[in-house]
Amino acid sequence: MVILLFVVLLIVRWDDAARIAKTILQANLWYLFLALIVQLMIMINQAMFYRDSYRVFGLRVEWVRFFWVVGAANFLSMVSPSGGFVPGLALVLADGKKMNLSRGKIVIANVAYWVVNYSTFILFLVISLFFLLIGGGLTDYMLYPALFLFFLAAIFVTIMFLALDNYDRFKQVSIKMAQKFNGLNVWLGKKYRIDQRHIKKYSYEIYEGYHYVLNNIWSIKILIYRAIAMILLNVTILSLLVKSFGGDWLSIGFLVSCYVIAALLMVISITPSGAGVVELAMVSILSAQVIDFDKAVLVVVLYRLYQFWIPLLFGFISFRRIGGGLIIKIHS
Repeated sequence: MVILLFVVLLIVRWDDAARIAKTILQANLWYLFLALIVQLMIMINQAMFYRDSYRVFGLRVEWVRFFWVVGAANFLSMVSPSGGFVPGLALVLADGKKMNLSRGKIVIANVAYWVVNYSTFILFLVISLFFLLIGGGLTDYMLYPALFLFFLAAIFVTIMFLALDNYDRFKQVSIKMAQKFNGLNVWLGKKYRIDQRHIKKYSYEIYEGYHYVLNNIWSIKILIYRAIAMILLNVTILSLLVKSFGGDWLSIGFLVSCYVIAALLMVISITPSGAGVVELAMVSILSAQVIDFDKAVLVVVLYRLYQFWIPLLFGFISFRRIGGGLIIKIHS
């Protein structure tokens, strides 16, 4: 369907397509190749991010294994609307179970991964919003999703601190959440249920892991470095693509803002990976100061090729290689 729509769009907007095709011939292929190398570095860094998250809690898993598992998990996240990280996370947890790792430790390791990842992202988001506000490039469709994300983060942090302050309270909150989840599944007619015995069995490990991190906060510094590297490597891809078309590739403030706003819309949007709204926002930011409109469109198209379609293809291959068996384990 996507290919068919693309062909129809190509026929209807033939003149615009011809102009874009003429523009893309001006690109420097060397920088396009470097951007591809950086995308590979992003995928490797994410695998190492997971490896280091596990090591904080004494779990030894090589990054090469995560390279394939996370690729498959990303595939599930990409083809799902907002909240699609849930099936991807389930796949990662199922792989840990397959290796007979402590379920409590792999849960808290994954929580640490996502908390550090989103905390770092929110910091960059605040900086980007401030930069766009000063530059006059902040719009409502950028601001409102950001406020919504801040609201969700505040709720999560509040619940986490209140629940994890006391072990018995944490266990009771976890059991109540499981009951509500099971009730929702009954209402939806789904068979899957959370076994409360598992919560009672692993909740203490999660509680201990949480307080271990609080008491040894410096131990997660490597996770913060990995999260920052994820953002900076994505900005590097944007910078190389802008450079390939002769744009102002050193406008770091606009490039960071462009990536962060795009990532925000990918999280909040109801379309898979924010298809449509992400492109609109990125072209708007890039064409304001960094590069001409026609070239900005091509930069965004190529960026989405690197950031979305290449990982999607790799994720599909990874999912076919390892994902099917893990999904069976998730539902078993």
